Amino acid sequence: MKRIDPRKDPSRRMMPLREWPRLDRALWEQALGASNLIAARPICRWSPRTRETAEKAYGRYLTWCAHSGGLDPQAPIIERVTPSKVVAYVEDLLRLNRASTVRELVRFLHHVAKRLAPDHDWTWLRKLASRIEVSAPPWSEQLRRMRSSDELLALGLRLCDDADSSFGLLAARQSGAIPRRSHDRAALRSTLAPHQLRATRAWSDARARWGRPPD
Repeated sequence: MKRIDPRKDPSRRMMPLREWPRLDRALWEQALGASNLIAARPICRWSPRTRETAEKAYGRYLTWCAHSGGLDPQAPIIERVTPSKVVAYVEDLLRLNRASTVRELVRFLHHVAKRLAPDHDWTWLRKLASRIEVSAPPWSEQLRRMRSSDELLALGLRLCDDADSSFGLLAARQSGAIPRRSHDRAALRSTLAPHQLRATRAWSDARARWGRPPD
């Protein structure tokens, strides 16, 4: 059986706003225009990126509902987003995505639900999002790929040496036409020292916060 590209899998599609049920879309657009400063972080104060992420997260849930046979366009929000449905949704997502991704999808589902039905108690949804265990610390994959500033500097100098050999500049250096490598190294280290110090501190902070990335 041919494996479907996740980006083309219809069951994992994030339903765009224009395809939401009419009720959901109307409530969302109403929330977008609200400027109630009493409410916690009204949508009008969200960044465009945050709003887009929220819409995609809710669209992902709507797609799941449609494919599971539970998307009733006429149903109110509190009947569409229920504990039993969301738990089943999370279980399905965990078979496809990392726990950190699932947690973010549920967290934004909670944000949208609060705006679509602000008078309803969504505490259970917020708690559910916080209970989704993350199997690996955030950014672990990025940390695994990161290299320290010392490693990058050594790589840069090694590449310079390789370039010298490739283009015959080594002979020119020996004749005195080009500064010797020791002078180049000292100049390079002096130039990069402030940046290297900041990078080393950031590297150390990341490792201290998330743990040493696996080798």
